[in-house]
Amino acid sequence: MRVSLVFVCLVLLTTSHVFGQQNTRLTLKDKISGQPISYAHVKSELIAPATGNSLASMTNDDGVATFQLASPVRITTSFIGYLPAVDTLFPGKDRVLMLEPTVYNV
Repeated sequence: MRVSLVFVCLVLLTTSHVFGQQNTRLTLKDKISGQPISYAHVKSELIAPATGNSLASMTNDDGVATFQLASPVRITTSFIGYLPAVDTLFPGKDRVLMLEPTVYNV
């Protein structure tokens, strides 16, 4: 009896945590050409009062990084040849950021 009660409590706690998170896609593109920026670094930090660790991610071939968010996060992008960008991601709301290149082809 006691074991089944503990099991039910664990299942309820786990599912409430999992269902509280939503997939959010961030797409990085070149501001001039509109081309996706592959393999850019993206750092996400929880916004107070939420607590936890910051996470690092990287965009894929299509310039997309996917996050599982339960609360808003502040993101900072980094990639050689582009100015860094800082923005906020909200759970379940996809975002496209247009990064400004620091070098222009003439």
